[in-house]
Amino acid sequence: MNPITIFEELNKLDFEIVHYKLKKAGYSPEMISRMQRECLRYLAVCAANTDPKRMHTPSPDVDEFWHNMILSTKQYRTDVSRICGKYLDHLPNKSVEQKKFNDEFSFWNTIDDYEKFFGEPDMEIWGIKFKEGVNQ
Repeated sequence: MNPITIFEELNKLDFEIVHYKLKKAGYSPEMISRMQRECLRYLAVCAANTDPKRMHTPSPDVDEFWHNMILSTKQYRTDVSRICGKYLDHLPNKSVEQKKFNDEFSFWNTIDDYEKFFGEPDMEIWGIKFKEGVNQ
């Protein structure tokens, strides 16, 4: 399935509880909406990936939104599996060294694949990785 179609379908879901939790955590409504858009685009890119060796990693803000989605586990599993055709699991890395390598490598895969379908990502949401010099 095309990532744009997946994004559009994911975006039809109800994220009221996620917005509530993030607002309670101090995020502005505008920032929450942007986090939602970028998270759903990230999930669409992951869902469309057909290469099991091609890993992707979210930005911290995308990850925050995703974590709050996953807290409604049953609904997340049902919705994501139905729309994406598979369950998108959140797989943490086992070691600090593995995490650093995977995050750096996977981040650039994510940006490359994201740009193919959605154009330039929201730099405030994704830009922290650039500022931290992940590619150095």
